[in-house]
Amino acid sequence: MEYGDAVSFQAEQWAAGGKIQAELYGVSLANIRNLRIEGHYQESSEGKKTVFRFDDGPAITVNDGICLNVSATSDPDYRVIAIHPHRYLTLEVERI
Repeated sequence: MEYGDAVSFQAEQWAAGGKIQAELYGVSLANIRNLRIEGHYQESSEGKKTVFRFDDGPAITVNDGICLNVSATSDPDYRVIAIHPHRYLTLEVERI
């Protein structure tokens, strides 16, 4: 798989859990992390994709790669599987 250039951002990170995520992901729950990104973002459409673009930051869509435990020069170790647009953008990411 091919990825675009890496873009740095800060996010709060925690393990997936709770009844809903346990029902959704079952035995894969251990491979799921939640990320919450602060900052102003705008939602737009590019073809069939919904893009969440931060001011002076990344543009994020479902299936994007995320580097959590590896350097930005290697291939991503997680991919975005869900995006929840609230006051803060919350991502669910799965270990690749």
